[in-house]
Amino acid sequence: MEEPQNLAASLERHLTLSDDPGFQAFMEAIQPFPNEELGHTISQAMQKRHKDPPCSHLSACLGTPVSAEQARRILFYPSSQEMALYPKLLASSEPRGESQEKCLMHALTCMYLVHSHIWDRVKPFVEAGGCIQLKDLLGHSNLYIASQAMQCFQIITDEEMYPWHEPPRQEGAVAAEDLLVWRRMFEVTQAGLIPALLRHQDTFPGSGLLALTIFAWVVSWVRYNFTKDRVLHLSPQLLHLLQEWSSRQTASESERALAKQLFEDFSRATPATSAPIPQLGSSQDDTTLLDDASLRVVHDRTQVNGYKPSEADTLKQLGNSAFKEADFSKAIKCYSRALDVPVASAELLNEGPRRAVVLANRAQAYLSRAAAGGGTEGSCDDEGLMEGIELGSPSALTKHYEAAHIDAQAAIDLDPTYIKAHQRKIQAL
Repeated sequence: MEEPQNLAASLERHLTLSDDPGFQAFMEAIQPFPNEELGHTISQAMQKRHKDPPCSHLSACLGTPVSAEQARRILFYPSSQEMALYPKLLASSEPRGESQEKCLMHALTCMYLVHSHIWDRVKPFVEAGGCIQLKDLLGHSNLYIASQAMQCFQIITDEEMYPWHEPPRQEGAVAAEDLLVWRRMFEVTQAGLIPALLRHQDTFPGSGLLALTIFAWVVSWVRYNFTKDRVLHLSPQLLHLLQEWSSRQTASESERALAKQLFEDFSRATPATSAPIPQLGSSQDDTTLLDDASLRVVHDRTQVNGYKPSEADTLKQLGNSAFKEADFSKAIKCYSRALDVPVASAELLNEGPRRAVVLANRAQAYLSRAAAGGGTEGSCDDEGLMEGIELGSPSALTKHYEAAHIDAQAAIDLDPTYIKAHQRKIQAL
């Protein structure tokens, strides 16, 4: 007969999905896979991991005993404190032992499948330095790990989950509860992220477009929030690389178009240095060609925190709040008013990027209202592109997509590097 503790362990190993609501929620939150066979494989792997969690490996990595119950919680439904442990689980320092490799694979898979899509889990992860670890994993010899790390970074920077370009503010400064996550993201952009990304021009299927998309977000975010007059100087090396990328025969059409937009946008500013120009695919060390000097931030963060919100910014924040509450008609009204507010002459240089964000937000509000049925039947907007059009009819539904397309294109015209505007345009087609 088994000893009591062994019997308990045996029973715990045979928990079913329905016995653990946290794990059930994890499985339900997994994003759809492109084919049923892959989805089934992932599901089987996750259930096997839940049944037999890697307690010994987690204990070795975290330096403290981890029970099966704790291991399941860490992997599948972590608290904020447990998400703060993920940077340690993802640590990529050499040499890696078996436990480090196992923890890395387990934690990164769960991060990619579910946790990176949930802001309440992402926030403590970023605050604990998690994005630095993701950046380091871009150089991992296992391209499967590198690709998952890159995709996690893209998901984390999704403005649908958190408004990185327009964070919550208190009296003009970034809100106190967001300040640490804001600083941690800034730190990773200055810690070799760009060369780590641009090594993946053609390392796995889709790597080039993914790397370029994240690069576009980085330079757009830094320029918008941390530079004087929103001018960011790229190195001649980067500008030349973007120019060559825009004509690479092996690059996809989307890659070439985005590279061209980035080159045309950032070549308008004075280059940051006069370093030698690299050749695409050169045997030289990427870190010497694309080091942190590739970006020159010309405005200190403390000046950003001294910014006072204008009437337009206040209206945009009201629109954001209404959107989060699914009051899309009110959001459209607030964004429309934000676009119509007169601009002081001192702010004219910043007006283009500001309007691009508001236009993209309004485009999303039109798309979301269309997805929700097109608004209350018989009502109509009194501001915006659908002013006076009766809502709730099939023809009005089509007008939503037309309006979203117009706004998205207008945002792209103002800021060609604004990835969200391109995505909204595609959604509206």
